[in-house]
Amino acid sequence: MKNQYKQQTRVAVVGEGSEHIFNLTLSTLDFLGKTIDAVKFDETISHNQNDFVLLALDKNNDNICSLEPTIAVVTDYSEHYPDFLNSITSGGIVIYNQENEKLTKAIQSAEKYFRKIPFTTPDHQENGEMISLETDLGLISIKSSTQNAQYIEAARLLCQQLGIQEEEFYEALLHFAS
Repeated sequence: MKNQYKQQTRVAVVGEGSEHIFNLTLSTLDFLGKTIDAVKFDETISHNQNDFVLLALDKNNDNICSLEPTIAVVTDYSEHYPDFLNSITSGGIVIYNQENEKLTKAIQSAEKYFRKIPFTTPDHQENGEMISLETDLGLISIKSSTQNAQYIEAARLLCQQLGIQEEEFYEALLHFAS
């Protein structure tokens, strides 16, 4: 799989919620007029030879270890992850769910050097089908669930690594959620 995207910066999203994180990231980039190649579970969504390729992968996919991503978002633990973590490009970035103890231990004990960016479920308030995320910009209310709040935080951190400012992300999120 790496050979297919060897000239691009590979951004992998794996684990529970990877499709939601993938869709939110892609929607944010699209809203802001930025292009990226995208592959969701082996289905090519867009392929225009951009500098970056965003890949949503099944955590049980045997190919994830051959991908060698530069940036990875990991939401939960799988027995493939120690090998996957060691396949990340040296000096790369891992955005991971700090609330998952097995995953946190795997990240901390990985042999490869990469920047570690933990995320947790952000502070929020629930009101029926709505949640209000507490952000530096104030409360942002969207139709979503507590579980999705965690994925929103992962997507926000990923978008920051792709050059998207927090305010731009939340503006796109409000558009995406409507």
